Formats: sequence, structure tokens, C-alpha cells
Amino acid sequence: MMQYLAGGHFSAPCASTTNNGVDVWTCSFNQSSGTNSLWVWTPSESGTTYTVPSGFTDYRDLNGNKTSVTSGHSITVGPKPIMLE
Repeated sequence: MMQYLAGGHFSAPCASTTNNGVDVWTCSFNQSSGTNSLWVWTPSESGTTYTVPSGFTDYRDLNGNKTSVTSGHSITVGPKPIMLE
């Protein structure tokens, strides 16, 4: 996670919404490269779905893996944060 945070900054306070009775947390983040990103996770061990907002084309997990996504489509999130880019 530190490789993603180094040199960047959070651009707003984190926010929580409820999806199917499960809290989903998001934090807007500006990477050191200037790329706008969004951290997403849920404290629920069972996970939940999250609809990818407009403007994001992939996400990175804490292991550094990159996965392509499409805005408007649902992805599964869990207690380990992912970073939408």
C-alpha cells in the first residue's frame, strides 16, 4: 500500500455508503503522478459489490496486481482496499 501512497495526498475526507446493508468506504486520492484515484473497501468479511464510477479504467490491489474495469459495471470489494485508477 505504501508504494501507492508515497508522494500523493487524499483530496477529501473518506465517505461511507451502504450497499445491500453493507458499508462501503471510499477515499479520493491524488497520486504523486497526478492521477486521480479512489480507494474502495468494505469492513465486511463477506464482501459486497461496488459500481465503478465514471473515469476509472482499472484497479490495483495491495499486491500490485492491476485489473481492468469498466465504469458502470459492478466489481466485488472486500476488507482489503483496492485503488481505482
